[in-house]
Amino acid sequence: MRSLTAVVAAIRLSDLDSGSGVGWLDDVEEPVSTASIREQACDGGIKILTLGSHGEVLKLGRTQRLFSRQQRLALAAVDGGCIWNGCHAPPNWCHAHHVKEFADRGKTNIDNGTSRQ
Repeated sequence: MRSLTAVVAAIRLSDLDSGSGVGWLDDVEEPVSTASIREQACDGGIKILTLGSHGEVLKLGRTQRLFSRQQRLALAAVDGGCIWNGCHAPPNWCHAHHVKEFADRGKTNIDNGTSRQ
């Protein structure tokens, strides 16, 4: 039987990529090394919440289906509006959508998101 609980580790993308720095675990007051977070994530013991340089959520993995406000803003900046061929809708008319659908195990990450009307 699968456990329904998960510990979440919050870490900056730059620290996760470089392997340096620290992250934070739920209900733990002291920071945890990036190496420890990577090891725990590999073992499946935690879920990683990836943050941008200003603390904005960039990657939620499969812990959340809907894109956050910060992710929608990032997609609007990257896509510049609707990505459908021939559609010229501005970013404020668009919604964030998964490239690989969440139901098909797609992740709620900006690299799996796009802006569409």
